[in-house]
Amino acid sequence: MSWLGWSVAGVAGGLLVWSLVEPHWPKVERRRLERDPEMPGTQGSSAGPAAPLRLLHLADPHLRKMGWRERRTIALAERLQPDLICLTGDLVAGSESLAVLEPWAAGLARVAPVFAVLGDHDLILGPEAFRELEEALRRAGVHLLRNRSSWVSGPGWRVWVVGVDDAGKGMADLARAMAGDREAARQRGVPLEGDEVRVLLSHRATVVDEAAQKGFHLVLAGDTHGGQVNLPWLGPIAAWLKERTPYPGGLYRVGRAWLHVSRGLGWSHLPVRFRCRPEVALLEIPLLATAPTAGDPAPAAVEQPASR
Repeated sequence: MSWLGWSVAGVAGGLLVWSLVEPHWPKVERRRLERDPEMPGTQGSSAGPAAPLRLLHLADPHLRKMGWRERRTIALAERLQPDLICLTGDLVAGSESLAVLEPWAAGLARVAPVFAVLGDHDLILGPEAFRELEEALRRAGVHLLRNRSSWVSGPGWRVWVVGVDDAGKGMADLARAMAGDREAARQRGVPLEGDEVRVLLSHRATVVDEAAQKGFHLVLAGDTHGGQVNLPWLGPIAAWLKERTPYPGGLYRVGRAWLHVSRGLGWSHLPVRFRCRPEVALLEIPLLATAPTAGDPAPAAVEQPASR
């Protein structure tokens, strides 16, 4: 073989090895949303700027075992100290990996309140395995939102978290998830004044147009894995082949809403990523300081889901 042949083989071999290493090397992505006068807590205030609301977005872990990547994700969450954590589906790779879900999710729940929706890989589990998944999340302290909503609040901020089932399975019902939320919250004594940040969790980004019309400030989605293989000039191959989505990964503005599509933590079919590292996304939502009230709850006070 000529030197050129050896060079090509060496480069190809190096790229192959790198593509097998990258899936196990999560990267922290810090993204700060621009100040929006329509978003609660961002209007002018003589008190000046406050610390931003910090939201950790994780998607598509496709858990198989409690390995280095899974432990690293928990360690990164502990280091980043978010106000809340949101999981947008495809939590497990199959029924054989359900034993990993509870300790992994519990590790996250020790850091901050965790809200989750399910993806297609979760919803295709058999009835017994699916019940085990729900129980594992409950024991771990995760708030599972299946076309439901919940509230989380801290000093100076309140977030309405709405979650829908996978739109790709035709199971997303945003109207149902939103129904009765305010009245139910008032009945439980939650002081609502229209000043909450409204966040929608969905496995797929296809709900973003409807969400923007309904007044959500932020939509969180996954599913695309960022393409898994992101080739120069060609872009995210897997995402394009799967859905030809205009939102393969990153932060987008859709109408008045922000959309964040995570590159995910796991993989589909083959444990390969190239120029598309697993993502631990810390989203910072700018707020302005307001005068504290006697009724302000302690950090991470969570109300039960408002609708089902």
